[in-house]
Parts: sequence; C-alpha cells; structure tokens
Amino acid sequence: MESEWYEYIIQFDAMLNAALMTCARNSLLNVYNLVRSEGDILPSPILILEADIVGGKIQLNPNMKDIMQLFSGIFERVSTSLAIFPRLTAKLKLPKEYQQPLFSVTFANDLEAKEIQSSLEYEVKYNEEEIETFLMGWRYYKDIWEKTELEFTKNILSTDQKSYVFEQSIEYYSSLADEIGMKDSIVNVYFILVNQNFLKNTLMDYIEKWQMLNIKLLLRRATTKINGVYRYMRKNGDRIQIIPRNLKEAREATELYEFLFSDAPRKQAEFPAMLSLFKLLDYYLVEIPESTRKLVNNLETEWDAYLKILLHSSDMLEMTREEFKKTLLRQAEKFKTVMKEFLGDFLMKLPTSAHTKPKIALKYLRIIENKVRDCFNFEQSLTNDLSTFHINQPDNMDLKKLENELAVVKSIWELILEWQTAWDEWRRANFWQINIDVMEETAINLYKEFNTLNKRYIDRDWEMLQVTTKTVDSFRRTLPLITALKNPCMRKRHWDNVRDTVGVYFDENSKKFTLELIINLDFQAYSEEIQDISNAATMELQIENGIKNIASIWRKQSFEMAFYRDGIYRIKNVDDCMQLLEDHMVQISAMKSTRFVEPFIEVVDYWEKTLSYVAETIEMALNVQRQWLYLENIFAGEDIRKQLPNEAKRFVGLTDEFRMISSKMFNAKSAVRATHLRKPPFLLERFNKMDERLELIQRALEIYLESKRQLFPRFYFISNDDLLEILGNAKRPDLVQPHLKKLFDNLYKLELKRVGKTMSRFQAMGMYSDDGEYVEFLNVLYIEGASEKWLNVVEDFMLAVMKEKLKQTRASL
Repeated sequence: MESEWYEYIIQFDAMLNAALMTCARNSLLNVYNLVRSEGDILPSPILILEADIVGGKIQLNPNMKDIMQLFSGIFERVSTSLAIFPRLTAKLKLPKEYQQPLFSVTFANDLEAKEIQSSLEYEVKYNEEEIETFLMGWRYYKDIWEKTELEFTKNILSTDQKSYVFEQSIEYYSSLADEIGMKDSIVNVYFILVNQNFLKNTLMDYIEKWQMLNIKLLLRRATTKINGVYRYMRKNGDRIQIIPRNLKEAREATELYEFLFSDAPRKQAEFPAMLSLFKLLDYYLVEIPESTRKLVNNLETEWDAYLKILLHSSDMLEMTREEFKKTLLRQAEKFKTVMKEFLGDFLMKLPTSAHTKPKIALKYLRIIENKVRDCFNFEQSLTNDLSTFHINQPDNMDLKKLENELAVVKSIWELILEWQTAWDEWRRANFWQINIDVMEETAINLYKEFNTLNKRYIDRDWEMLQVTTKTVDSFRRTLPLITALKNPCMRKRHWDNVRDTVGVYFDENSKKFTLELIINLDFQAYSEEIQDISNAATMELQIENGIKNIASIWRKQSFEMAFYRDGIYRIKNVDDCMQLLEDHMVQISAMKSTRFVEPFIEVVDYWEKTLSYVAETIEMALNVQRQWLYLENIFAGEDIRKQLPNEAKRFVGLTDEFRMISSKMFNAKSAVRATHLRKPPFLLERFNKMDERLELIQRALEIYLESKRQLFPRFYFISNDDLLEILGNAKRPDLVQPHLKKLFDNLYKLELKRVGKTMSRFQAMGMYSDDGEYVEFLNVLYIEGASEKWLNVVEDFMLAVMKEKLKQTRASL
C-alpha cells in the first residue's frame, strides 16, 4: 500500500512540474513575442529612450547596456519566482530516493526555456545594433558639438577673412539648422522609441553659438580694417607734411613721398573688399556702432583729402631740395682746397728721422689717421648727399694720396717698433731663456719686410727705413753664432774653448749672461771659431749617446738558449744578436774614423774589443755545439761505443764540460755575461780546445767508417750519417730497409720475417724491385751479426738467385 501511495504522489508531482514549466516558458515566450518581428512587420515599441549630448558625446537614457541587463535578467526572475513552490515529494516527506530537484532548478536546466531566452537576447542585441546605426546618422554632425571656440576662431583667422568667408560660414550653419529641424522628434528603432527633442535642441544651441561667433568675428574684422585705413591716412599725412631740416631728412621725406604715392593705388584697391564686410553685416541686420558707421560713410571724402596732402607735399619737397643742392656744391669746392693744404702739411712734417722713437712717431701718425678717417667720412657724406640730386662727385685725389702715404709710413714705423720691442726683450733676457726658433723666425721675417720696403721706397731716402734695415741685417748675420752658443750639446770643455777663443772670461751659467753681453764682448768677431766648437760638441754628443746606447743594449741583449737534456742547454737562435753585433761594430768603426772620438776613445775601444770577443765566442760556441750534437747522436749507439771505446770515453768528458759551460751561459741571461764567464779570452780558449778534441774524435770516427767501407764497398755509395745509422741498427734490418735502394740499384726492400721465441731475429725470404716485382731467394737468409756481414750475404743471395733466374729464362727461349 505504501508503494502505491508513493507512486501516486510522484505522478501528481510530475504533473505539477509540467504545469509550472509550461507557465514559465509561456512567460518568456510572451516577452519574446513582444520584441520579435514577423516577416516584414516590425515589433511594436515597448520602451522609450531619450537622446541628448552629454560630455561631448551622444547619450541615451536609459542606455542599451541597462536594457540588455533588463532582458537578460528575465530568465533569472522567472526562475526565482518558481522557488516559492515546494516539491510534493519534499512537502509530504517521501524518502530520499523519491525526492526530485526544486522547480527553479528544473527550470534553470530546461533546454526549451534556455532556447527562448537565447532568442530573446538575440533580438535585444539586434535592436542594439539598430540603435548604433541610428546614432551613426547623428554623428555626422559631430563637428557642431566637438569644435571649441578657439578652434573655430583659428579656422576663420587662418583665411583671408574676406566677406565670402564669413558668408559661407553663416550659410553653412544655417543649412545645418534647417536640416536638423526637419528631423522627426520621435523615431521608432525596432521595439524602442527614441525621443530626439533634447538632442535637436542642444544642436540648435550649438549652431546659434557658432553663428553669433561668426557675426562677432565679422564685425571685428570690418572694424579693424576701417580703423587701419584711417590710421594709415592720419599717420602718413602727418609725416609727409613735416618740413625737412637737413639733406638727410629731405632724402628720407622724398623716399617716403615716393613710397606713399606708389602705394596709394594699392591701398585704395583694398576698399571694395573692406566695404563688402559692412554690406554683409547690413544684410544680416547686425547693429554697427555709430562711430564705425560714420567712418564708413566718410571714407571717400577722407581719402580725397589724403591724396591732396600728398600733392601739396611734393611741391614743398622740391623747393627744399634746391636750397640743399646749392649748399652742398659750396661745401664740395671748399673741401678740395682744404685737402690740398692738408696733404702739403703732412708731407712737410713726415717723421723719417732714425732718431725718432717709434711710439712717438706712431702716436703722431694715429692723430693724422683719425683726421683722414674724418675726411673720408665727410667726403662719403658729401658724395651721398650730392647723389640725391644726381650729381657725381669724384674722389679727392689729394685725400687718396694722403691715405696711401700715411699707410706706408705707418707700416714702416710699426715694423720698427716690432723690431725694437723684440730686440729689447732678447738682449735683456737671460740667454738660456731665449727661444732661438722664434727669434730666428722673427728676425728673418722682419728683414724680408724691411728689405722689400727699402727697395720699393729707395728714392724717398727715408733715414729710419735705411738704418733699421741695416741693423736687422747685421743681427740676422749673427744668428748662426747665437744658434751655435745655444747648442745643448755644449759641455764645460767646449765653453772653456770659447773663453780661450774670445780671450775674455764670462760665466755662461750666470743670470747676467745675456745677448747684450755677448754682443758687447764682440763674440761675432769669432763667429766661425765658435761655430766649429759648437759643431764639435754636437758630433761628440752623438758619439757619447751612441756608445751609451750600445752599452745600454748590451747590458740586456741576449741570445736564445733552450734546455736540451741531462742538464745541457743548446744555443737555439743567435740571428738577432749577431745582426746587432754587426750593426754596432759598424757604428763603432764609424765613430773611430772621426776626430771627435778623442774624449771617449777608451770607452769606444772597450766596446769594440768586447763586442768583437762576444761575436768570436758565440761563433766558436755554435761550432762546438754543432759538432757535439753530431757526435752525440753517433755515440748514443752501443755498437759505436764498443767499436771506439777511447773516443767514447773522451766524448763523455767533453759532454761533462759542455754541460757545465752551457748551463752557466744559460744562467748568465745576457750575451756579454754569457761570453764573459771569466776574464777574456778564457771562454774562447776553452771552446777552441773543445773544438780541437771534437775534431780528433771525428777523425777517429772517419777511420772507423773507412774500415767498414773496406769490408763492404757499397758503403761508399752513402754518406757518413747514413752509414752510421746502418751500423747502429745492425740487429734491426727493418730500420735499414730505407737505405737499401742507395746500396743496390732498383732494390726496394727485402721480404722480412720475425722468428725465434722472442721474435727478435729476422730472416729474409726474398726481395722487391722498385717497380714492385718480387723475387724469392733460393734459400732462407738469416740476418745476424754486423751490418756489413749480412749485407755481403744479401749480395751473394741476390747474385745466386739472379743466375738461377737467367738460366731458367735461357731454357725457356
């Protein structure tokens, strides 16, 4: 019975759920039917929006975002309204397994309801797009509300501000007002009604504002133009009526008249454009101030009066110009007379005496120069004034000649002042503080200029020029003497020679030793002798510096030595050292060939002997090293030491001695110390003795090699080095193989095979020719004993097999 009850309640609950879902869906569907269109029939408006311009943008109230939220929230509100209804299974407290979700939850997951809500939101979104299209139509007029007064004013002022500019602007905004006024106050946009009254009124307010600003700018432009014309007439009318007091003012007045007369047509041509501004103001019934209206009405009368003033001024200027012309001609005649007298007075008082001080002469000449400048200024002024009347005033030749004479004499006295200033500075300054290069350059340049001027004006017989030229020339001739005395190479012994030459004592290191003292002591009389002393000082210093440089280099100069083995060092490279030795020996020879070497003869002799000894010792050391290295490789072999026991013993002694000497030379670190281990010629003699002992060993070695060649004559075909290598490798025929071709013609190598328990013995199976042909020996050849012994056997085996092969060849023919 209980199960049937539960089933009954569940069925009833399901029916209630179906009823509520249908009701909720119908609620959504009713709203959707209100906003959707059917075919070409648009939905009826259900909302009203108001449009206006707020903050520089078109705003809707309420806006589309609020409307979208409104429709998007309908689904949620329907779902919330279902939450008050409990499920019967819960109300009647059925067990959990019979419980069903709340009606609101069921609705929230209902697919049909969600689809209706999605369609509803689509319609709202579509309406939002239609609203945006609607607003785009109004944004066409955005220039009306986005433009500022400053921008509007700038646009007008950037034009030529003629009447057509203002008229076009006024007409443009009037047409916009008409266009906006024609638009409907209320517009249906899909399911929304838009009220445009506020928007239209705001735009009309803006248009009215721009029209008023247009009129304001038009009135200001017209007033400025009319005031400018009156100001032009008043200012220039007053200026042109002023009577000139001098020629400059007359010229300026004439230029002003000519400008105003030519400018009058241009100014008058501006009147129509200006008056058209006032006509436009009248057309739009703009109130014009009475004072401005009076200016416009009287313009023609006032302009005629201004033109009459210009004509009257022309007559007045003509009369004034004639008076000025007569005055200028009188001044021109008087100027000629004054200039002739001025020139004569200047030539008579011209300062040319050699006893005149340059500063006094230049002071007088500057006074004359200022007067000449004033005369030129007056002449230029007179010429300019006369040119006003088209009268050509020629240059005054007396004034030109005066200017030229003044320039020449002044340049001479400036040069004389420059020379005396320089000479006073040089003769009083301490001799060692004088810059000889500057002094020499200054003296030579001054002499060139004085000499040129003296040749050019020799007919003038100017004393100051002739005397100064001779003085500078005399000084110039003493420059070699001064240069010789300033020679930094001069030492005390040289100054002693100078004192002996001039026969007067002086202290060259004293502050009182000046150029003036040198001249007073008559050094110039002994110029050649002093220059010889100075030249000797230079050459001696070169030798001194050269020998110091050689000594400095050879205190550090070394040659390259490297560790060889067993405490022995070998000389690796002496090219740089030997080249330097050769160069310095040449330098020393050149020094000794001159007479200037005497003060340094002991030092030069010392270094000549030292470097010569270093060169000889290095050459002998290299010779000993070369022989020792050669023999060291030979005596490294056990067979050679057994064959030449006495020579091997002597070589060991030589090696010990070479080890001791080479290590000391390496530690010496410089070439001089390395060759001077003891007082010369100790090391050179030691190397000579070692060289002799090495030669004795080498001769014994050659006798030994000759004995081997006697046993195997084919050894005569090879060098001593190859022979020694063969003898040293008697038990290693594989190492002798490379020499076989030198011993036997066309024999490339032997076919060798290692045998024995230790695989240390060799046997030869056959031989290969140079072109790769192989010939097998008749018997196996065991390679044992000395090299010359088994090589003789190889030769016998070779002959035997060749005889056999020849027999076979003959039998085959």
